[in-house]
Amino acid sequence: MSALVLMATLGAGSTELAIMGSLALAGVGMGMASPPLSASVTVSVDEADYGIAGAAQQMMIQVGVVFGITLMQSVQQTRLPDVGLQASYHWGYAAGVVLAAAAVFTATRIASTHRSESALRPETEPLPAL
Repeated sequence: MSALVLMATLGAGSTELAIMGSLALAGVGMGMASPPLSASVTVSVDEADYGIAGAAQQMMIQVGVVFGITLMQSVQQTRLPDVGLQASYHWGYAAGVVLAAAAVFTATRIASTHRSESALRPETEPLPAL
C-alpha cells in the first residue's frame, strides 16, 4: 500500500530515482507478502489438497490483480477529461490505495479457520465383533 501512495505522488517532474524507489518498494512488498500467504494456504488444507489449494490461491491473486488494475484504470479514465492526463493518474493510484486499505481491513476481520488435528481426522468406531 505504501508503494501505491508513493506512486500517487509521482508526476512529470518526478526523478528516475523516485520512480525506481516506488517500483522497488512494490516489489519488496509483494516479495514479503507471498511466502506467508502461501504458508497460510498450506497449513489450512490436507497434504493431498496442496495442489488444488495452491491453484485456487493463484487464481484468486490473478483475479484480484485484474480487478485492481481495472478499477484504477476506470477511475483514471473517468477523471481524465476533468483534471488532465497527469492528475488523472494521481486519482487512479488513489483509488488503488483505497481498494488496498479496504482489502487489508477486510482481511484482518476474517476469523481464523484453524482446526485442531482431531477435528481434521475424526475417530472411527471399531467394527462390532461377530
